Amino acid sequence: LDKFSAKDQLVSPAILGTIGNCYAEMGQLDKAAGTLLKAADKADSQALAIYLIQAGQLFEKLGKNSEAVKAYTLVKEKYFNSYQSMDIDKYIERASIK
Repeated sequence: LDKFSAKDQLVSPAILGTIGNCYAEMGQLDKAAGTLLKAADKADSQALAIYLIQAGQLFEKLGKNSEAVKAYTLVKEKYFNSYQSMDIDKYIERASIK
């Protein structure tokens, strides 16, 4: 996957998201979360806001709750019309109280 190259707004971020998920499966949670954040930033799309939630969940597993809140809050503020934002408050609350 690292060798794949694309410059569009959908496939390129999706590849980064897949790489991030691979890192997560391999137990490299810090690297996974960072890659998922890059994918979300590159996509800048409601359709791929899921990467921010995935990154937030990984940050929570790592005990980096403030980073998780930042990722979740970005979904709420920037992608408020997305499907993922419908229940984002519960993620923010959970990460905030840990």
